[in-house]
Amino acid sequence: MADNSRNRSRSRSNENRRGGNGNAINGNRKFDGGERTELRIIIRAKDAGAVIGKGGENVKRLRQEYKASITVTDSRTPERLIIINADEEGLIGIVTDVGKALFENAKERSRNDLDDLVLKFLIHNSQAGCVIGKAASKLKELKQELKVDLKVFPDCCPRSSERLIRVTGKPDLIAKAMVHILFMLKNWPPKGLIDYYDPSNCDESMIGEYGGYGMDDDDDDDRQRGGRRFQRDRNGGGRRDSYSDRGRDRDIDGRRGGGGYGGRERGRDRDRDFNPRDNYNGVTQLLNSVRTTQQVSIPAELAGVIIGKSGSNIRRIRNETGAEVDLDDAGGGQNDRVITIQGTPEQIAGAQYLLQMSVKQHLAKNS
Repeated sequence: MADNSRNRSRSRSNENRRGGNGNAINGNRKFDGGERTELRIIIRAKDAGAVIGKGGENVKRLRQEYKASITVTDSRTPERLIIINADEEGLIGIVTDVGKALFENAKERSRNDLDDLVLKFLIHNSQAGCVIGKAASKLKELKQELKVDLKVFPDCCPRSSERLIRVTGKPDLIAKAMVHILFMLKNWPPKGLIDYYDPSNCDESMIGEYGGYGMDDDDDDDRQRGGRRFQRDRNGGGRRDSYSDRGRDRDIDGRRGGGGYGGRERGRDRDRDFNPRDNYNGVTQLLNSVRTTQQVSIPAELAGVIIGKSGSNIRRIRNETGAEVDLDDAGGGQNDRVITIQGTPEQIAGAQYLLQMSVKQHLAKNS
């Protein structure tokens, strides 16, 4: 029942933060005139004090100076979220100010001399293609134009549809780069499931893949994120295309077993012209373009959930992922039905994710 309550709470929170047509604020708002938009930044929990200031004085000052809404979330994990809602000028000013405070904090802690600041902000998974471009061409262009280093992490943050972009550079350039990217994304509204990242779902076993912060991270480690640890994850025995909370293999109905919907949740990209794993060598691109087939059995009583009213749910999954998804005909007296998924590895992963979410939502409603 606790999980059900959290799901309802998250759904209400998500709806409150979307535009009138259901799109996420950061994909739907424009910078025309004094139009406001939302920026969501991930920071270390231990840096929150530098942002908030003594007695909250720094946040209060920024709110008044820029007529902005600023929230620093609370969490018992190593991550905190700064949510800023302001116009273009306000966003640049606030992020520059926050960046300078974080930079001073980082310099005090670091074992080495630091020249640049690292900040990370969130975008919807479906918008990542707009930032990366075909064969990373747009990412390279943005780096040169904005004079910062950019990395789009390959996986969604745990239990969300959001991905992190890491920006490295001078505080004022980082602020302008973030706002530039938000402006660019106004013409690329989010598609599919919108599930905002909650830092309480931080998973330290996955931070090398989604770009988050761990309890023992320091500023020097952060500059290696996606490098040393990510390479170890990719080369050390393969990766599971599956989705349990902590890497346990489970069937779609929650029973333990192989070949079901086990493992961790993964993001998916609908722009299949680029490699979402942020590794654009020819071998990886070739592997990602190969179409394969995967079959999974589900309890027969869940077939209606997968299909949806008049086939609406299975059509939605096909349209959003580009995968071919078919459910076999019901046989007399059979307890299981077989789902066949055909497509590239990323298409299959996306379809698996949506299938799993359909079942989870159904079970939550009926628990």
